[in-house]
Amino acid sequence: MAGKIRKFGGKLFVLVAGLSLLTVFACARREVSEQQAVAPEESSVESVQVDVVVNSRIGEVHFYNPRGEEERIEVGDRITEGYKVITGPTGRVDLEVPGYGVMRVARSSEFRVSRLGRDSAYFFIKKGTVVNALKKLGKRSYQIASPTAVVGVRGTAFAVVASEKVTRVAVLKGEVEVKRGSRKVKVKQLQEANVGTDRVVRRKVSASTAKILKEAVAIKNVGRYEDVEYLNEMIRKMELVLKTSSSGSESESFEFEKNVYEGGSVKSRGSVEEHRSNQTFKERDYLEED
Repeated sequence: MAGKIRKFGGKLFVLVAGLSLLTVFACARREVSEQQAVAPEESSVESVQVDVVVNSRIGEVHFYNPRGEEERIEVGDRITEGYKVITGPTGRVDLEVPGYGVMRVARSSEFRVSRLGRDSAYFFIKKGTVVNALKKLGKRSYQIASPTAVVGVRGTAFAVVASEKVTRVAVLKGEVEVKRGSRKVKVKQLQEANVGTDRVVRRKVSASTAKILKEAVAIKNVGRYEDVEYLNEMIRKMELVLKTSSSGSESESFEFEKNVYEGGSVKSRGSVEEHRSNQTFKERDYLEED
């Protein structure tokens, strides 16, 4: 009898030990599986994550997260893609995009960080003014879209003034490319372009636009990305051009093709005049073109 009890006890010990090993192995496999599921996501986020730093804010400024909820953002805080910035009549905010440059969102503006990474940055200004000072970006892409145009740069100091029907693009240093549909127009330093629904008019910078461009040297931390003395030199040159240019300075006009933007694709729809009200860019349009 005692022998049978010892034999049964030995089998029970082996069974318990085996179940314990299986439990440990299963837990270990589950832990590895969870790590494998989380690690790639964390790695991909780290590889593309770029935050926008709030360097300065004055007056009425509102920040909205990607869910549309207003957040209290102070100087030194960071915002990411999907955030919207709205400034009131007395508001102004200076932002820094590490690796790219700095920008100033002026009063009465609505501005969004559309997509942001180490190799490309996309922004959308629905209305108002944004002044930019960027370092040379090499192969990286930096674009600002408005309801009527897409502005692409590789490193320059420029301003975009947007409304629903017209966008003004002005360049202090370097050059930018203004695009609408298949039409592309270069705007060089000390030039501006007014982009409407059917044409773009390029000319020498005007007095009202020059006042906006001068703000480039006042953006917080601009010296990290631009030669401030050279920007001041360009401002002096711009003032000289304004003094010597006649009020009716020559301009160039480029007509756009008679097509309409719908859902990110260009479709022919008769005359421009007939469909003028439909010819506005949505934020998704220029993102899909990339």
